[in-house]
Amino acid sequence: MDDREVPEFRKHGLVRLRTSSSRIVRPYDSQGEVKVYFRGYCNSGGHSSSSAPTQLFCEVVLDTAQLVEESYMKKMAWFVHAHARCQKAEEDKHEGCACCHKHPTKGFKKLLESTITCFVCRRKVCKKCTVK
Repeated sequence: MDDREVPEFRKHGLVRLRTSSSRIVRPYDSQGEVKVYFRGYCNSGGHSSSSAPTQLFCEVVLDTAQLVEESYMKKMAWFVHAHARCQKAEEDKHEGCACCHKHPTKGFKKLLESTITCFVCRRKVCKKCTVK
């Protein structure tokens, strides 16, 4: 990767770090385990020591576990979002009370009747079925 804002130091005998790596993550077991295949190289070039590039490359290898953890979190977020969408569609079908299944009255009386949302199931409960 060439960056115009960072000068090269070839005249001082230094060459930028050259690195390449790839990961393949495959399911291993039915219990959610995965196998990670990792291959790469790191070339410091020039007359610099090899300890800094080696440390950098080791950090990249160790970040693979974080990559797997983030993919699980992304999948969990998708699942929660999809489940919430399904719940919302199911809520729209049930307009009545979750306990007695009584539909709300129409007209002006509907404005006077109060319904409360249950904090457990997130469905509407009429005033008669509410326990204080």
